[in-house]
Amino acid sequence: MVQHGFMPIDVSFTHPFSDVDRIYAYSEEQFQNYRTYYGTADWRLISSDIELSDVCGSRNALFLASSAPHVDEEIAILKALKPILSVPLAIKLHPRHVYDERAKILLEYADIVIPGKSNPDCRVFLSHSSFYGLMYQRHGIRSIAFSEQDSIEGLRGLLKAEGMIRSDG
Repeated sequence: MVQHGFMPIDVSFTHPFSDVDRIYAYSEEQFQNYRTYYGTADWRLISSDIELSDVCGSRNALFLASSAPHVDEEIAILKALKPILSVPLAIKLHPRHVYDERAKILLEYADIVIPGKSNPDCRVFLSHSSFYGLMYQRHGIRSIAFSEQDSIEGLRGLLKAEGMIRSDG
């Protein structure tokens, strides 16, 4: 079995899943999550490493990897946090998603717009719950899923701890 997406560990299924010979996962944590549902002791790390590059000064930026289904949440977050950010904001629209006119609103918050095939080096990676964040973690970059935060205020606290929010923010 090859991991595609995140496997939550708090879901109950009526019928158990079958055993598999091996699970290919992006991290040991993800393997353990899959192992909650599928029986196996064997796993391999998927090594789909990405090459990061400084895109127009992105190395010091907060990088938002956008997802069209969550664009309203992203806009609400940026409306609250952009005025108090102490670092540039880089935004990349998901290259396979179809966006409507809200993409233009989202990109108005960007200091740096990341082209579709680029993987920007950054200080902190932010997304709703993107699998892409695991690849950034492999590079030692903090990856934050805003879907796991209780509120925008909680997200602000995490970003402040990372030195991304102005001292008066």
